Amino acid sequence: MLIVLHGADTFRAQLKLNELVDAYRNKHGNLNNALSLEAEGLDFNELKNAIFAGSLFDDAKFVILKDLHKNNTLLDGFIENLLPKITREQQTVLLLFERVDIKKEKVFAPVLKMAAKTQEFEELSNTAAANWLVGQFPNLTKEAAVKLAKICGPDTARAFNEARKLNSFAAGRAPSQKDFKLLDITDEESHVFKVLDAVFSKRAGDAMLQLNLLWRAGEPPERVFAMLERQLEIVVFIKEQSEMGVYPVSMAKILGLHPYVVKKALPAADNFSWPRLRELYSRVCALDLKAKKGEIEPAFACELLSIAVAS
Repeated sequence: MLIVLHGADTFRAQLKLNELVDAYRNKHGNLNNALSLEAEGLDFNELKNAIFAGSLFDDAKFVILKDLHKNNTLLDGFIENLLPKITREQQTVLLLFERVDIKKEKVFAPVLKMAAKTQEFEELSNTAAANWLVGQFPNLTKEAAVKLAKICGPDTARAFNEARKLNSFAAGRAPSQKDFKLLDITDEESHVFKVLDAVFSKRAGDAMLQLNLLWRAGEPPERVFAMLERQLEIVVFIKEQSEMGVYPVSMAKILGLHPYVVKKALPAADNFSWPRLRELYSRVCALDLKAKKGEIEPAFACELLSIAVAS
């Protein structure tokens, strides 16, 4: 079975992915045969073996393949050799998790057509984000949801977590302006960025201190982990573009980021070699899977990843 989740709003896509993983766990009782793979750097045989290798007595598999669009060779091989077979599978699930919109890419047309299920997660307008928040938190008032959407913009991860804190704090009553102030829900950048700065500046001690402050403040570890992963992706992109001689302003336009963000990430890109970045990507996948399987706590996964990057 083939499932495709794609779009720029990776947080809502991740929520859906978690929902599907939970459904798989409930149906099969475990995630022993679950794999999470990054397509970049993966070859065809590795993917084929991950999906189909094993004895006749193996349990069903759940394989997550992230960002196939980054590996054209693998994409071509997948469409030609694996796509027809995986769509006929009933027990094995392959989930393509594309952190971009692929519906306009002609090469993905047969993938989207043959998938058992596809879902796009585009960035939400403030109005749509407010409606989505009310759907996630039925006790949240529309007024509070509209205000949160305005504060957080397209950052649905932050909007979701701020709504959860606000909803819990208000305890059934309508949230007030005072609640927003007490919980420090403002349009200022999240305190998570202090962690990112410490981690990618290789200040491990400061990173651990900032993480502990976040845990005490109730920051969801899953969000922190996702932002660490995203920052690593930004560093990889910037390193690649920098070596090609691309100017920071052009990088910012390509990534859709503020030039200041790119400027801050440039020194970090110089701190990592390509072999080290590949090691860190493997670490991300391993820790992400362990956290999803319940083998380690999400907060501990964040701390291990932060230490790995900062060391």
